[in-house]
Amino acid sequence: MWNRKKDKKELLINLFQQNIENNQADIEFLIDLIDIYRPSDISSPKEIDLSELIDLLGENDSYRNYLRFYLGETFRLKEFDNIITDSGIIKDSDFFYEVRKRLKQRLLPDQPPKETLQYVLNQVFYMNSDPGWIARIPDGQIESLLDITDFEKDYNLESRHFRTNEIVYALEVLIQRMSGAAMETNVNKMVPELQNLDSPFIAIQKEFSDFSSRLIDAGKNYFSSDDLGYKQIMILHKQCENYVKTAFDNSHKYGISIKVNQTLLRIRQQLERINLILPFLIADSQEEIRAKNIGLSKLLIEFNCQKSNIRKMVSDSTQLLSYEITHHTARTGEHYITNNRNEYFQMLKTASGGGLIVGFMCISKILLADVETSAFGHAFYYSMNYALGFIVIYLLGFTLATKQPAMTAATLISALEQNNRNKNSIDKRDKYSVFAVFFARVFRSQFIAFVGNVLVAFPVAMLLVWLTDNIWGLNLGEKKWHPLITELSPIHSPAIIHAAIAGVFLFISGIIA
Repeated sequence: MWNRKKDKKELLINLFQQNIENNQADIEFLIDLIDIYRPSDISSPKEIDLSELIDLLGENDSYRNYLRFYLGETFRLKEFDNIITDSGIIKDSDFFYEVRKRLKQRLLPDQPPKETLQYVLNQVFYMNSDPGWIARIPDGQIESLLDITDFEKDYNLESRHFRTNEIVYALEVLIQRMSGAAMETNVNKMVPELQNLDSPFIAIQKEFSDFSSRLIDAGKNYFSSDDLGYKQIMILHKQCENYVKTAFDNSHKYGISIKVNQTLLRIRQQLERINLILPFLIADSQEEIRAKNIGLSKLLIEFNCQKSNIRKMVSDSTQLLSYEITHHTARTGEHYITNNRNEYFQMLKTASGGGLIVGFMCISKILLADVETSAFGHAFYYSMNYALGFIVIYLLGFTLATKQPAMTAATLISALEQNNRNKNSIDKRDKYSVFAVFFARVFRSQFIAFVGNVLVAFPVAMLLVWLTDNIWGLNLGEKKWHPLITELSPIHSPAIIHAAIAGVFLFISGIIA
């Protein structure tokens, strides 16, 4: 590891001399060269300056000849199609298997064959943050470096169409895989409105086959941007994107499994990859060709660095499921929000009914505490008491205030997002005043539900205590008041923590419902 505090030019001289004297041309040279320029602060927005290296190569013929020979030997005919087809793209429809596989790659990375470009990139650009600082290298300096080393000329001597063949093969693999997955029954049934139409996936497969044949037969590396085949592929590509979007949009009507979600996500990733790679077969000038060669190199490094990115994969995979949960919970939460005077007093009425049931539940729990059984037995009885009580509340159409926040929270977020997407509102104060009115409605609804529950539950519980004392001679209040008051104390008991845990599971129960 090189000392970053030393002058970069001195480090470069030492690096070149050491490798030239020892007649070494292994991968370690490139690793050390990149390490000199890899910044210690990745978040810094500063440009990465290669002027020291460019000046040194311009002044010293032996260094320039060594680097030219080294780059030619290191990168010539290195296959890179697998980076395009696989790196960063979900390989399996099983979500948990994919997570386990990426975790395994983090701990024990797969080592590709040495004849592939991925092998070189794994050794040299091994940090996830590498694409960020590479993007900050000025394209002009990269072009100067290519000119000094004659890298492009050397690279194309032995195989004139090697780069093009790799891209064409990778795109063919992506399209074949994508088309096969799109034809699966579980995916097709997500888009019944398009089943009687010609599949855009089959059409793009045929169109690209014709495009690649014409490219190879003509002995070209590029077609111009006005090529009709290229334009037709892009039209079909857009239709494929719309197909996947329609499938995702239909998920709230037909439902969607995790497996189908993963399959659609993989198709979408493959479409994005095709959209990024296909333009590298299109060029209208020599200057554009050089710019695209540089762009392709940066993109391959970025793809390779993303191959074991767990965070992005989990985020993409759970995005739709999170949306569906929020969407359905938000719609359910609308039933707990009053809009006018009649609904407000109707909420008071249903909440009073809920308070009536809660009063019975509280007394039955106190009675169950005297049952001689194990801790598990008490937990079971208490759970059944609550479960039966909630079932009765639901069947009778009553309301429980403790259930409302878990349901209305999603409705609030949905309303806030809708306001943020509303571009017709010019005055932001007007936009947020609408949300403020909505929030006030939620607060009033929650308040009246709480009042209804407490106003009825408290006297009902007192009445039941009085009845048990007069009928059976069992004074529940005398025996239980002190431990119950202590258990509800926010200072002398973990009541707040218990309430928070209950809130989480109330939300989960709403999702399950």
